[in-house]
Amino acid sequence: SLSVDRLHLVSLGSLLDDQHWHLAAVEHHSSNLNLTVDKNTKWVAIPPWFTHWDYDQMTVGADQNRSSRNSNRNFHGCLENLVYNGLNLIELAKQKDQRVTVMGNVTFSCSEPIYVAVTFTGPLSSLRLPGATELHLAGTSVELQFRTWEKEGLLLTFDLPKRQGTVWLHLKEATVYLQIHMAGRAPLELKAGSVLNDGQWHSVDLKSGQEDLTITVDETTGASASPAYLITPGGQLFFGGGRDFRWLGHPRAGLLVAGLPVT
Repeated sequence: SLSVDRLHLVSLGSLLDDQHWHLAAVEHHSSNLNLTVDKNTKWVAIPPWFTHWDYDQMTVGADQNRSSRNSNRNFHGCLENLVYNGLNLIELAKQKDQRVTVMGNVTFSCSEPIYVAVTFTGPLSSLRLPGATELHLAGTSVELQFRTWEKEGLLLTFDLPKRQGTVWLHLKEATVYLQIHMAGRAPLELKAGSVLNDGQWHSVDLKSGQEDLTITVDETTGASASPAYLITPGGQLFFGGGRDFRWLGHPRAGLLVAGLPVT
């Protein structure tokens, strides 16, 4: 772009946040560019006003304007084989070559955790985990990641100790809802997040202690409560579908792509 009014945007690839390595390459050939992502290449005609490929400096991993509104979209992850015109920029940076300047928290290693995903393809698809063998008086903590294009679906459900009630963690209108039903008590409902059916990964953190219950979506606390009882699994945990969810009005429960719980 030369200005806001002269922006030329080209995109290629999808679902690249799958914890695998991907190849990205840009090749300049006089009047066109070749943009390659993995094994797919797109031929891009260069606009007439963009005929000269030159630069004062090149910034990798972040916006050149550090005060930009899009600074929160800077790259977080691992890069390897970063090559420009035959120069390995990572090797130059490690050698403290003056042509390359390292800014911020950069390490020459890749220690990103690898998560294994599981796909729930229908209402009867589920992952069942054994529950606790004894009551955790300190409470419980469940973390998971998911991505989906569905507005509704079941993420997690489990029974409270002695079958005194049931906990449902689910999507409704693309928002995460936590519902707790106990006999003789009014249902407890918390909700967090919005527009979570955009196909991107979202994190959910459910924490229950002696005095409070919180639900966090994408590292932002959405809601909390102080129930008079402890929220902890009294038996098996069901991720995805696999349990009768029709009474909540969600016949398509389980149509989700979810990451395994990390705690």
